[in-house]
Amino acid sequence: MVRPSSPVASRRIVCFSHKTALEILTALPPSQKPQPMRSRKFPDQAPSLKDAQLTSDRILEQCPALSLSRPLHVTSASTSHNHRTDVVEFHRSGKPFGGTGLLSLGEGTRVTSVPFTFVQMATSLSLIELLELGYELCGTYRRGRAGEPTRYHADPLMTTRQLAQFLRMNPGMHGAKPAQRALSYIAKGAESPREAKCALLFGLPVALGGYGLGIPLMGYEVECTGEAYAIAETRMLRCDLFWPSARLAMEYQSRAFHEGELHRARDSRRVNALRAMGIDVVLVTDNELESLFACDTIAQSMLRVLGKRNRTCVRNARDRKLKLRRQLGLPLEPRRTFEAVGSPSHFGEE
Repeated sequence: MVRPSSPVASRRIVCFSHKTALEILTALPPSQKPQPMRSRKFPDQAPSLKDAQLTSDRILEQCPALSLSRPLHVTSASTSHNHRTDVVEFHRSGKPFGGTGLLSLGEGTRVTSVPFTFVQMATSLSLIELLELGYELCGTYRRGRAGEPTRYHADPLMTTRQLAQFLRMNPGMHGAKPAQRALSYIAKGAESPREAKCALLFGLPVALGGYGLGIPLMGYEVECTGEAYAIAETRMLRCDLFWPSARLAMEYQSRAFHEGELHRARDSRRVNALRAMGIDVVLVTDNELESLFACDTIAQSMLRVLGKRNRTCVRNARDRKLKLRRQLGLPLEPRRTFEAVGSPSHFGEE
């Protein structure tokens, strides 16, 4: 928990919210995890500009990895200082809220909880941006902000159940409606931003630009049978994306974590073990994800496995598909690196 570096405390409580809360919550190490509070409302009085700045400076002193963009977002129940400057943007919310809405960062400093912050961010983000944020908060990675690299092997900051509970307790909160819509497409357990992009690209309905396969389970663990154990030499196998109704798994093979002979041998054993248990496996590389043609071909083979027809009555389906790829930061045209490899030949068909 962040503690003031000096005995002098701010005269008024400072409660960080919105984007500032998101930056704090995603950067704090586990040793400085903020503590839940019983309070059901924001501080009565808004802090001064000086108090907000000094409080943020103390946090930055104790968390070198943290970077706070400007303006700082601060919320209180008061109408005083209810304006925006280049340094601080003041928000006012006088209504009480249900559940764990505030966390303590030490004497005189608070931050909105992860579910609360997600709902606040829903007021300014598009649906796809909100979904990518949801996968991150419920996953084990932290996307780099302010030019920082992505961090992996982190603890999830919230679960879909916690978000659902917070929304049930605060149905009329500003941002609750888009947050509720996003919740229906969020899966917990993603281990990288690109795994999340795969889940959204292949899982979202055609109306939203996806391939309509349904949102998969992320990081699903399968217990090995005797035959599978003999191949993989492990009791449990993890599927990056898994559609249980069809026993269909997708393995995302990134350039960063699947290069080299040792990784290729391990991946081959895992795939062969899954197939030995009757699980169809689709392999997706970076090059294939970055190719519209490859993704179309992969989706076709997966639709057959799932027993779904490739028919849609959605107007402008292709335009929606291209829009989703743009929103996910994926190329619209085939990459030459993929074309040089040749046509895909391992899209899950045995």
